[in-house]
This record gives sequence, structure tokens and C-alpha cells, in this order.
Amino acid sequence: MSSAVKVSVIMASFNEENNILKAIESIRKQSFSNWQLIVVNDGSTDQTGGLISQAVKEDSRILLIDNKNNQGLAASLNKGIAASNAEYIARMDADDLALKDRLQLQVDYLDQHPEVMVLGGGAIYQDCQGKNLGEVFMRETHNEILHWLLRSSPFIHPSVMMRKLFLDITRGYDESLKRAQDYDLWFRGKNIGIYHNLQVPILIYVQREKRSLRSLFDSYRVRRRNIFGIKNMSISLFWLIISFVMRIVRR
Repeated sequence: MSSAVKVSVIMASFNEENNILKAIESIRKQSFSNWQLIVVNDGSTDQTGGLISQAVKEDSRILLIDNKNNQGLAASLNKGIAASNAEYIARMDADDLALKDRLQLQVDYLDQHPEVMVLGGGAIYQDCQGKNLGEVFMRETHNEILHWLLRSSPFIHPSVMMRKLFLDITRGYDESLKRAQDYDLWFRGKNIGIYHNLQVPILIYVQREKRSLRSLFDSYRVRRRNIFGIKNMSISLFWLIISFVMRIVRR
């Protein structure tokens, strides 16, 4: 793939045979055409790999990377990023749908605002049956985002477009983390440049499950590690319990 490609869309997929082609098609239908889609098949045991291979034959802008064994989201995303020579890296999940102007809106904004390193956007949330649950928007400006960062992840991860330079400096996702890898990345990159969120929906986000206690715990662990340098699991658990108690008291 030529280095003249403007945007590499990075998508990791594990056993997404029911969704992968729809996600890929939403990229193929983008109004912005100077893109490359890098799909990492993370050791799928269903028909996901074959469906991606079919899409590759139909569109030369699609690249397949096949993990023989499941390596996890962070490792798969880092593989896709390493394979890209594009100026911008866009995230995309295999079960979400990019709205038609998603890439164009983000490229235009980043071209006009060279100080912005990470650009997210809003999303239309849907349940597994395709019922709209409403639109979700994250904090817009850099200062608002940094303030929110102390509480929760400030971006809808699959909506994000980043400068490749940002990922080169941060060295990408931490592969030791099984969850909240994006939250950790936003902490590590917060002093590199400006963060921003567009206040328009740019994708359809399928909400397949509620946040588990494990997911909440991993987010707290990332927060404590980056704010206080706390890596000990028992100390992180202590802070998780204290935070839940404080929420109940405030009600």
C-alpha cells in the first residue's frame, strides 16, 4: 500500500462472522476515498477470516493480517498500526458501523487543526436488535476532556482518529492490559497534543453488553496507575471499593 494513503482504518476482529462484512462495507461506502482498511483477524474460530478474505478480493484497499492464535485487542491493534504508513489512524470495531461522512469530517478537522492529536466523535447507540438507544456525545474541548479523564475514558474508542505521530510517541497500546487499553493510552498521551471530540454522530455503536464489574475494576486500575503510579492489585481494589461507597453516600 502506498505511503500516499491518508487514513488507515484499524479493525481487530474475533469471531464476528455476523457483523464483519457490514462493518467493512460501512468503510467502503465512505464519502472520503483515500483510505486503507487493515483488518486483524485475531485467531477467529468461525467464518470471520474467510469473510475478510472475500472482502480483500473485492477491494484492494483492504489488507488482512491473520493471527494464528488469539492475541488480544491491544496486540492486534498494534500490529495493524505497525503495518500502516498513513498520516492518520482511525479506529473501528468489527461490530459497529461508520456513518458515511465519518472519515471526511475527521480528516478535514485534523487538517485544519494541526495541534490536535486525537479526535473523537459522537455515536448513535443501538442494542443488538438494531433499536436506537439515543445519541451519545463526549466532552468537547481539551480542558474538559482532561477533567473527565480523571473519572472515565473521554472518547468513544471506535470513533477515534489519531495522528500516526501520536502512536509513534506513545508506542501504541499496552499489550499487558486485557481491558481499558484505550483509557491507558489517553492518560499516557495527554501531554503530547490537544484532544478534541466532534459534537456530531460519526458512527453507530452497538451496545452488546453492560459494563461488567471486571471492566470497571480494570478502568480503576488504569486510573490509579496513571495518576498515582499504583500498580498493586489490592490497593486498586481498595480504591474501587471506596469509590463505590462514595457514590452511594452522595445519593
